[in-house]
Amino acid sequence: MFRKTAKYLTTAILLLSSASAALQAQNIFDYENVFEFQNVRIDSTMIKLAKMTVDDYMNIKIPSLEELYENSRNASSVKAVEAQADTYYRELLGVKRKPLAWLSLYANYSYGNMDMAAISLMQTTYAVWSQNSSSQTNNYYSVGASFSVSLYDIINQKNQVKLAEAKLRELQYRMEAEHDLKKQQIISLYCDITQNMRKLGEVYEGLILAKTQYEFSESEFVANRLPLTELFTRKNYLSNTNSEFENIKRVLNQALLELEIISCTPIVANYELLDDGD
Repeated sequence: MFRKTAKYLTTAILLLSSASAALQAQNIFDYENVFEFQNVRIDSTMIKLAKMTVDDYMNIKIPSLEELYENSRNASSVKAVEAQADTYYRELLGVKRKPLAWLSLYANYSYGNMDMAAISLMQTTYAVWSQNSSSQTNNYYSVGASFSVSLYDIINQKNQVKLAEAKLRELQYRMEAEHDLKKQQIISLYCDITQNMRKLGEVYEGLILAKTQYEFSESEFVANRLPLTELFTRKNYLSNTNSEFENIKRVLNQALLELEIISCTPIVANYELLDDGD
């Protein structure tokens, strides 16, 4: 009976260990898949940004601030704080239930045969040996409870509960602060994107005009109707306008990529290019 019980317990422990190892391996695999997916999404977004034209920038749709706020709750930094808050909450439950450990219950039951044997010697004129034996079947059981607690645990129990509650409140404040930080970052990037999109259109129109003027100036210079200094002036204006245009694109691309990452919202990743070079 004891050997069978020990065998069953050993098998159960091995199964639990295997299940725990498999679950841990699955969690690691899931994390690797998440990181791989994020890297692929970022790479895809950067490739699309490199191919986008001015018409693409003007045509792209930025989600509302409410949607960006809601999606930002799926960020890793927010999830980490939420997981820690869940840990503190369970610690609080454990502290509140600690008095249950002061009470112990026990029960015992036994069943079996009790055999008794006795040998006696009676010393008379002749030595008389006698042997007696008996067998009896009995049931034995016992049920009880015990209570053990130190005076320190009783006095400090309320303080431990308040301490656990304070840790949980502190983490909740940190979670709210993390949400507020995400909102501030989203608002800043949202304003930068809308402003730079407007500037990109204006500068692009100026760039087209500067290119047209320079091409006309080249023909005028060849016909000796425009001095070389004026041609250099218009060339510098074209170069400066083009540099401003590329700088606005760079800032806009960075803001779009940061907004995707912070808000966990695929803005450029799900956008279909108007004219895909592939």
